[in-house]
Amino acid sequence: MALRRALIRRCATSALFVSGAAVGSTDLAFAQARDLLDAPQLKSRMRVQWDTSRNGLVFAADDETTFRPVPAKGLFLSKAPIALTYPRINPLRVQAHFAPAEAPDRGREWIARPLRTILGMALFATPVTPMSSRDERELARAELAPNDTCRAQAVAMSDVQLLARALYGGGQPPGTVAQALDGWRRTIDAGYAAGKSGPDSINDAVDQIARFERDLGTGLQTAAAVIERIDGETAKAAPADACEAAARYVYEGLRLADPRGRLQQLVALRHAVADLRRTLFETYVAPVGSAWTGTDFKIASDIRPLPGASGIAVVRVARFDFGVDELSGALVSGEETGGATALRLRKLARFTPEFGIGTVISSLARPSYGTSRNGAGETIVAGIDEPRFSVHPAFLVNFVCLCNTGPFVAPMLQVGVTTSTDVFALLSGAGIRLFAAGRGDVAIGGGGMLGWVKDLKTLRENDLVGGTKDIEADIAARRRRGWYLVVQYKF
Repeated sequence: MALRRALIRRCATSALFVSGAAVGSTDLAFAQARDLLDAPQLKSRMRVQWDTSRNGLVFAADDETTFRPVPAKGLFLSKAPIALTYPRINPLRVQAHFAPAEAPDRGREWIARPLRTILGMALFATPVTPMSSRDERELARAELAPNDTCRAQAVAMSDVQLLARALYGGGQPPGTVAQALDGWRRTIDAGYAAGKSGPDSINDAVDQIARFERDLGTGLQTAAAVIERIDGETAKAAPADACEAAARYVYEGLRLADPRGRLQQLVALRHAVADLRRTLFETYVAPVGSAWTGTDFKIASDIRPLPGASGIAVVRVARFDFGVDELSGALVSGEETGGATALRLRKLARFTPEFGIGTVISSLARPSYGTSRNGAGETIVAGIDEPRFSVHPAFLVNFVCLCNTGPFVAPMLQVGVTTSTDVFALLSGAGIRLFAAGRGDVAIGGGGMLGWVKDLKTLRENDLVGGTKDIEADIAARRRRGWYLVVQYKF
């Protein structure tokens, strides 16, 4: 009895130590083995993209081409550091960012400020390329009315056209910011479709944005010069003749039209366009080798899995969907969608421990004894029952193999201890873990066992005894070896 109690204490202490270490190391260490078996295993890369139909993140492991929804708990396994990539990313349509979960959530301001600013100006008309030098402006004014008797008025009317072209595109149908932005994003799509790399595709759009910015700057210079002239002309004293009065009237009208307000709009647009161009170039074009794998953009690289734990990080995605009317250039629809998805990356260990309870069928069983009488009428020990099997509950620790054997069966090793007071035994064997059997998971196993069975210590059958008290006093735990089968039903 003392030996059995000592073994129970030792096994219980060991089980508490193992379970305590597992719980202390990570919030997932004591999780169901199903979580780990269902977790996708990665070698070096995980590809992610936003699925608008699911309104959520989908992934493909390494070089897989089929994308699947991220597991409910976002758990992934890997032996080595991995890279997180986004295939054929068009940053004018979608942008993604990766950060540790403990990092402060800045919303989506970090990801789309230049693009959001430009979308806020979507209805602005964009001027055509204006004349770029003072000589050209002087030539335009001279050609407008070379023989006009009122030269001052002709110059004023020339300034009207210069200012109109610089700020609004003059008499030609101007495009809109929405049309320009739509053209840039289509350029990136066309680059991918033509087989270009990610940096080359995005750089084509960067070149277009740079030309837009340059032409806009030229127009701003022209407009600023005309506005300066307007201020000078309207600040002069009252005109002395009708010709100068007519010119003064034209400039007064231009001043009342508030060209400075439009100029400030275009200055703000130019700053936003320049900001967008720099962001695209510095983020997607300049770091060609370090930021790209083929046409996959690296959202993050060298994400290291933690042994026995799961590092938590968040992928935040912003998607910009808008439509443009082809005739008017107006923004007919616009929506910013996206969200955040938590990912957990855990160091892949070939075996994962799992604790549970099961029912053991064993070859060790407690015999029963009573008394009988021999031919001389003496009281003797008699065997009442000699069962061939016994059924007992057991506490088990399974070491489930993460062997990619499929979603329904996983091999495992197991150790355990029975909780019966009649047959205390240590178990060691192997088995398989089954899924979706009944209302929960089921595992079956088997192996050898070393047990202590309550049996006669010194007495034997047919020995003389004074009565059943002598038999009960001789019962003790006797060491036996046998085999067991177990059905595990609670994890």
